[in-house]
Amino acid sequence: AVLNRMLHRRVDPQLVLMTWGALVATTFITVTAALTIAVLPAHDPAPLLVQLLHHCWTALQHGSAPQVHLAAGLLLLTAVAGLSSRVSIGLLRHARHQRREHRRHLELLRIAARPESGAFPIMWLPHPEPMAYSVAGTPGFVVATDGVRDHLGADAAAVLEHERAHLRGRHHLLVGLAEALSRSASWIPLMRRSPELVRTAVELAADRSAAHQHGPSAVRSALLRMTGGGGG
Repeated sequence: AVLNRMLHRRVDPQLVLMTWGALVATTFITVTAALTIAVLPAHDPAPLLVQLLHHCWTALQHGSAPQVHLAAGLLLLTAVAGLSSRVSIGLLRHARHQRREHRRHLELLRIAARPESGAFPIMWLPHPEPMAYSVAGTPGFVVATDGVRDHLGADAAAVLEHERAHLRGRHHLLVGLAEALSRSASWIPLMRRSPELVRTAVELAADRSAAHQHGPSAVRSALLRMTGGGGG
């Protein structure tokens, strides 16, 4: 709800992304801290997980059941660890997908595109429809068609800056993290809505960067003309 209000009130999208990151981190920290406080015996300085495992093992050796609160704490901590692992695995899969896409794009573009050097190279494709997108990787680059320059004229610079802003801000990584969180903890509303929220925020952030460089009117004109011309 907080993030939605920030977006609707046109708060700086970078601040929205920072708030989202803080909320996600706070969720994990709060749950872990609450579990630690709830199950950590005050008289024993040993690490929590070691204590729990030792208690459960000792109880089983003596033929008795572990204390309920310690056994529950162990299960809950295991669940938190499992959730963290699922998010990490999701990010690794996203990174592998990005590497495959980067390699595949480069292989195809070396044949069909005309490269233009720069901090983020531009690969120009001979196609009349205006279209542009960015590809994360090493190096990150922008793909654009000749239609961007032919149809948009001076406004083409705003489109290219929009795509460069995605690469500078590592927006592809943020979207990948949001998707991993959504798949791993969809029962938490914040995690479930993260992909939609983050995608909206990164697009607004890229628009703001382009508007700062080339003016709001250029961004608005480019968006309208690309939408009308079938660009993405």
